[in-house]
Amino acid sequence: MKICVLIFLAVFFGTIWCSYLPKNIISVRQGEGIGGIWKSNVEWKAQWVKEWHIRKIYVPVWRKIWTPVDVREWIPIPSPPPPH
Repeated sequence: MKICVLIFLAVFFGTIWCSYLPKNIISVRQGEGIGGIWKSNVEWKAQWVKEWHIRKIYVPVWRKIWTPVDVREWIPIPSPPPPH
């Protein structure tokens, strides 16, 4: 019984810990040349959306909504200094 509880806790906390690991960094190396990484970031940006309200006739109403946008940025890795 104690072993089952320990295994359950290990699996449970292991999955929680793995969910916090960064999944949005991709490393790229181009042969002997300069490499870098793609960093992905989620930002919230405003967007205007037209809605139609019913009055005696349909009336267009513009509304501002916030949506997540995936922003990708290339970060070059600097070359190491030459040996002395």
